[in-house]
Amino acid sequence: MKWMLVLSAAAFLGGCGGGDSGSQCGEQMVLDEQSLDVVEVRLYRGRCLGHLVIRPQGDDAKSRLVAIAQALAAAIPADGSAPASDAQLVTLVPDPGQVGDGTWQEDLTDQVEGPWLVSTSAYDWIDGAGKPFEDNGFQAASGETYQHQAPDLRLTIELVDQGSCAGAEAAFRDAGWNEGTPVE
Repeated sequence: MKWMLVLSAAAFLGGCGGGDSGSQCGEQMVLDEQSLDVVEVRLYRGRCLGHLVIRPQGDDAKSRLVAIAQALAAAIPADGSAPASDAQLVTLVPDPGQVGDGTWQEDLTDQVEGPWLVSTSAYDWIDGAGKPFEDNGFQAASGETYQHQAPDLRLTIELVDQGSCAGAEAAFRDAGWNEGTPVE
């Protein structure tokens, strides 16, 4: 199943700033359930793409993920003006306790202190998805993995700064984030 979530006209309509004169930046958020244990949201605002994944699947997990995606979308300017730097990209990743209902913690089992940052100097991105982003103006990616005690949920957030609206549109398409392809 696939749903297109239009949260508000103010949040998801309008042109694109950030130096892409003449181009339109589609602001969209897609929620997919394509496997037994994954619920994921892909959001695209301006030139900053987002990928949020919760395991396991279920109505409660879905509602929590949508709430987190709404809050994250509100923090990313739709005009493409931010992030202005790697440091600003990292600040868009919420701290544990500020995610959803505030009962999330950093998942220490991933052995990575977050939020992590991957810049253009990195050989590859964590899940092998780096190439479509690098080919289309990859600037940096930041993310974090969280855990929730009750119910038992695991959440991963990845944000990618594409540097331009054209690069973000192409990377969003080439990475399959708009095709309902579940993460492995």
